[in-house]
Amino acid sequence: MRTARHTTARPGDQHRPSELPTLPPWHTFPAGPAYHLLMAVSGNVSVHKNGHTRTYAPHQIVLLDSTSGVATLQGQVVMLRFTDAELYRWLPVPQTLIGQALLGETGWGKVLRVYCESLTPACLAAATPQQSAQIQFHVLTLVGYAAEEQHINGKTG
Repeated sequence: MRTARHTTARPGDQHRPSELPTLPPWHTFPAGPAYHLLMAVSGNVSVHKNGHTRTYAPHQIVLLDSTSGVATLQGQVVMLRFTDAELYRWLPVPQTLIGQALLGETGWGKVLRVYCESLTPACLAAATPQQSAQIQFHVLTLVGYAAEEQHINGKTG
């Protein structure tokens, strides 16, 4: 896991999350495999691609990849960035989760939401490499549990 970010965006700000931890008003997704877990604590996350827009409400958690389009962030948003290798280590078929809303109101989705809300930039900056690996394990394991519970299957068989 490269970084986490809590950010507050003004209504209408558009971001393509890539060059974290700094978050200028406009971003492009990085070339090559990179994944971003986004969750609006307040406000929403909208993803624009090929003339279509999909909006995720507060407490919905979405995994995006470098081909997902432009993300517009409104309100307070939690963003976690993972490399291709990190994601595949814990989620056998992460492509099935790209763009799918994980609900953060009940069950494992709620556990994931509360855990992600607690990951402040200060917390991650102070984490040792071992602690960062444990956080990565926790987040991606909870993503897998929430996806399975909500019948968004990221398993191979």
